[in-house]
Amino acid sequence: MKNAIKHILFFVVLAGVSISLSAKPVCERGEWITSYLEYHFNKSCENITAEDLNSIEDFDMDKIVRSHDFRKPILEKYDFVGFNNLKYLSLYEISPAELDEDTFDPLFNLVSLDMSFLDFEGVDFSKVRFFKKLNKLRWLGLSNVEIKKYYKGMFDGLDNLVRLNMQGGQDLEMEVGVFDNLKQLKVLNIFLNPFLYKTEHRHLFSKLESLERLQITMSNDAIYFPGNLFRDLSNLKVLYINGGENLRSYSRYMFAGLKNLRHIETVHSDFIMNLPTDIFDPIDDLGVHYSYVRDINSFHPKREIYAVEKRFPKVKVCKSFVFGGCFEGSPYHP
Repeated sequence: MKNAIKHILFFVVLAGVSISLSAKPVCERGEWITSYLEYHFNKSCENITAEDLNSIEDFDMDKIVRSHDFRKPILEKYDFVGFNNLKYLSLYEISPAELDEDTFDPLFNLVSLDMSFLDFEGVDFSKVRFFKKLNKLRWLGLSNVEIKKYYKGMFDGLDNLVRLNMQGGQDLEMEVGVFDNLKQLKVLNIFLNPFLYKTEHRHLFSKLESLERLQITMSNDAIYFPGNLFRDLSNLKVLYINGGENLRSYSRYMFAGLKNLRHIETVHSDFIMNLPTDIFDPIDDLGVHYSYVRDINSFHPKREIYAVEKRFPKVKVCKSFVFGGCFEGSPYHP
């Protein structure tokens, strides 16, 4: 009986908290978002209703700031309370002091979240869980964000995420297990974020069984490409490998597990030409694309294509790569 009463009291308190949050008056929110809402609805903050807030589905901070000449936005904890139908959110130039761990909790219908030029360097992602309530999120973009290290658990709550873009210029630190709960992920782009992949990272992508497209950037310090990094990615169709200019040796198992791989893209053909000749033998119907050819005056692109195909008879080389396949109209296509 006592336990039942405790449970009832708990839900009563929880309901009270929810009501108070959903009823957060617009006038009591951050100065920036209050000003924007007054501008958007053409009414004073006292007259902005819950129905008004529910009508907002798309919130692009960068576009709003640039088009309406607002000051740099400063978000506060309860600014998004009541945005129950918000589906698309883009945040631009927000510092960690301006974002609370619970800031995104009210956005339970959010489908797409893009965060650009955010400084998270002082945030301990081993403890902070920004995305814990965003189980409907399908697309997450982290562009030029300062994140010191990607920890296991930092993507908790993103059970239905389909696409994750991690794009920037700084070297990465990633803990094995950081992607473990992203069971539905189909596209993972780790672009311009160099990472030193080692043998101990062979389980880094092991839970991403639904993954179809993967882009990684090798650190300039990498001299060895480890094996079994992709061994559990049996559904992977497209693999982009950036960097790797200083690689000297390659594991014979570097492409192990990629039985459905159809395309590999690299920056230049040297990466491909330096691979062992039997590396692609377990993979059928494979196409290779590289972004740049060497100086045409010293090495004709068609000769370069011929050299690659001669070394790897099972591989088809195409110069253009459109929507996951070779573009036959390319001037460099044999």
